[in-house]
Amino acid sequence: MPQLFLKLNIMKRNFLIIATAILLLGVTMGCTKDIIVTGVTLNKTDITLSVGETENLTAIIFPGNATNQTVNWTSDNSVVATVVNGIVTAKEVGIAIITVLTIDGGYTEKCTVTVTPIKEPEPDLWEGLNPVKTQWGLVINYTASWCVYCGQWGVSYMNNFISKGNVVGIACKASGDISYNSVIFNGFNGDRPTDGYPTFWIGDTESTSSGTLNTLMSRTPTAAFAAKHEIKGDSLIVYAVLNTYSDLASGDYYLSVGVLEDGLHYGQAGISDPDYRHKYVARKQYEDLAYGETTNIQANTTYKYRHAIKLESAWEKSNCYATVVLYKKESGAKPNYKFINGFWTRKTL
Repeated sequence: MPQLFLKLNIMKRNFLIIATAILLLGVTMGCTKDIIVTGVTLNKTDITLSVGETENLTAIIFPGNATNQTVNWTSDNSVVATVVNGIVTAKEVGIAIITVLTIDGGYTEKCTVTVTPIKEPEPDLWEGLNPVKTQWGLVINYTASWCVYCGQWGVSYMNNFISKGNVVGIACKASGDISYNSVIFNGFNGDRPTDGYPTFWIGDTESTSSGTLNTLMSRTPTAAFAAKHEIKGDSLIVYAVLNTYSDLASGDYYLSVGVLEDGLHYGQAGISDPDYRHKYVARKQYEDLAYGETTNIQANTTYKYRHAIKLESAWEKSNCYATVVLYKKESGAKPNYKFINGFWTRKTL
């Protein structure tokens, strides 16, 4: 009997312990309360998108540990912009209001979405310029309208050189010619001096031989240009692309950009034609530099250039065009500025 009584007491005690634990757990669970939402904001309240673009809006609920973080998204103009889980997609030009709504408490915040037309891509100013690995020729002709020999044979020599194609020809007018430009003349003459009139420099050689030009143009080019120009207001804008190749040697390179004009109507000694028109006339050099300004280039690279040169009102704009020439400066040599390659934007009149 005493053992039975002891067992009953133990069972009664265990029952009381379990019952107490259950009661305490229930009380504790009953005391746990949800943390309610007190507000909401958005990471952005005003955005501008182009048609087709998207933007991710983020809802920030207060307090951050609120129990119910669920929100709904709506757009007041789904034709203009839609929203799914905070991701806004621009559909049509216009304005839409995106609203976020908390399920707990019904708090809202809004974002104004302005949709603009599709952005046009920035124009590629150098579109269509793809240099061909071709060695061009360069002919600088010192000439003058008062020079009889210039008219008798100099003009035909120059025209024959140009007719080969892929030749930049520059007629550098001497003092006494109405197209004389002392800056240009002195600039070129300082490194490729004249020896009477007419004088021809073919590349780096004073010569009148077509063979000299052929030899020059048979070289394997270490760099090559493509260029174009447009007239804007009173300026000629030159766009040039330069490709350099693996055998381009290091050194000091200079880019020369100039304006030439065709069709100048005035007399030429040695030519009797009253309608004679001067061609390839050097009008202006960028920054007044005959051999250009320094350009830092290296092998196997593409470079893009843009230059604007103001045209004088007396010049016929439609007859003006651009030259781009690359030189390498070698101090102590003659000439100092070695011709590398060139290009012009001349169209046959």
